[in-house]
Amino acid sequence: MDSIIGNFSDQLLIEDLIDIIGDEEIYRMAKFKKIFDLLPCGIEVLDEKGVVVVCNKADREIFGVDEDAFVNFNDFEDPNVPNEILQEIDKGHAFNVLLPYDFSKISYTSIYKDCIKYLSVRGIPLHTKHQTIKGYFVVIVDDTLHHQQHAILEDSFTKLQVAINTGNSVIWEYDVINNQVYIDPVLNNCKDNSLLQFITRISFQNKEKFYESIHPEDLERVRDCCLEPLLNGDITHYTTTYRRVFYDEAMWIRVNARGFKYDENKKPSKVIFYASDITQEVQLENSLINLERESDRILNAIPDLIFVISNEYKFQKVFASGTKSKGLYLSEKDTIGKSIDDIFDPEKALFFKEKVNIALKDNVETEFDYSLQINGKQCFFKSRISPLEDGSSMHIVRDITDKIVQQDEINRLNAIMDIILSNVPLVVSVKNVSDNFKYVYFNSEAEQVMNRRAKDILGKTDFDLFPDQTWA
Repeated sequence: MDSIIGNFSDQLLIEDLIDIIGDEEIYRMAKFKKIFDLLPCGIEVLDEKGVVVVCNKADREIFGVDEDAFVNFNDFEDPNVPNEILQEIDKGHAFNVLLPYDFSKISYTSIYKDCIKYLSVRGIPLHTKHQTIKGYFVVIVDDTLHHQQHAILEDSFTKLQVAINTGNSVIWEYDVINNQVYIDPVLNNCKDNSLLQFITRISFQNKEKFYESIHPEDLERVRDCCLEPLLNGDITHYTTTYRRVFYDEAMWIRVNARGFKYDENKKPSKVIFYASDITQEVQLENSLINLERESDRILNAIPDLIFVISNEYKFQKVFASGTKSKGLYLSEKDTIGKSIDDIFDPEKALFFKEKVNIALKDNVETEFDYSLQINGKQCFFKSRISPLEDGSSMHIVRDITDKIVQQDEINRLNAIMDIILSNVPLVVSVKNVSDNFKYVYFNSEAEQVMNRRAKDILGKTDFDLFPDQTWA
C-alpha cells in the first residue's frame, strides 16, 4: 500500500474548516453538516476513540450506506485500516494514505458486496485548547477510477515493452520543430535487442544523421516517398522497409511511422516510429526466392512439360522450353491463369478433372496415357499427376507421339516380315545368342518339319527340346 499521497486541491478549504471547528466541542459539529454535504469529497468527524460522529453525503455515497449506518461505527476497528495508520493515530500524528478498501471485510450494511475501492484517506487530529486530542477530521476521496486507469495504463505499457523486446523492435520519436530524435530508455530497455544496439551504435540525433544511416539504394525512396511527404502533411502515416548501414554492416528494418500533434498548417510537430529488425526474415525470403529460381531452372531443364494446376483447375505455373511447349501447344503466356476448360474440349476437360480429383482424393501419384487431335494430327501423351500440400497438383507430361508412331511402324514391318517368313518353303528359326540360344522365332515350315508348335518352342533352348543331350 502506498504510504503517502499528494495534497488535495481542496486542502485550503479543509484547513479553514478545521480552524472554524477547532474551538468547538466535537459533539456540536453536527451543525456543519450542511457545509459538509456540499463538499465533493467524503468527510468524517471522529471522536478520540475513532467513533464516527458525523459524516457527509459524499462519504455515505463512497461507502454505499444510508445516513444512520455510520453512527457509532468505529473507524479504528475497521479491518481495512492497516496497522501503519493505527500506529500514526496512537502517536497523535496526521496520516495520508491510499487505502484498498475491501467491502467483503466490513460488518455494516452496504450496497457494495465483494468490491474493492481505492480510497485516498487523509486524517488530521483535532486538539483541545490544552493540546489534547479530542478527535479526528478525515477526508476521503474515491480514487478507484484513477487507480484502474493507472493499472490499465501500466498493463498496456508492460505489454508494449514485451512486444518491443520480443519482436526485436524499437520505438523512437522525432521532434520536428527542434529536429531531434529521442529514444525512450524506459520503453527500449532490453539488452538482447539487436536493433536497439544497432541504432544506439549509429547514434543519429537528427533528420540529417538519420538519412546518412540509410543505405544509398534506399535513401531516395525513404526520403522522397515516405518521410518528407509525412512532414509536409501530404500523408499521415507510412509503412516501409529499408536498410540501415553502420560500418558496412547492413540491417533490414520495417518501419511504421505516424505523425501527431499537428499545427495549424496540418503538419505534424512530432513523428513516432515503430521499427522492427527483419534482417533474418529478408535473408530467409531471399533464400527462398533463390531456391525457387534454382528449382525453376532445374524444372525447365527437364525434357518434359511440367505445369502446376490449382484446386480450381487453373494453370498456375508452366515450365516449358521452346520445344517442350509444343506438348501443350500453347505458350506459357497464353496458359497461365487459364483453366482446363479453357484449354481442352469439354470431353477432355472432364477426363483431366477426374484424373486430378483421383490423385488429390487418394493423395497418390496417378499416371495415364491420352491422345489429342491437334491440327489434324493424332498426338499421344503420357502424364503423371502429383498432389501438392496446398491442394494444387503438379503435372509432368511427355509427348510420346513419335514413340507411338515408331512402334506402330515397327509392328507393321514385323507383321509383313512374319507373313513372308511364314509362307516361304524353308525352315526358319531365330535364336538369341545373348540369352543361352533360346528360340525367339519359329516359322510355319519349321513347325511342320519339326512337328512342334511355335508356342511350345519359343523361349526354350535345344537342351529343353531334345532328350538326347548329344544331339541337342
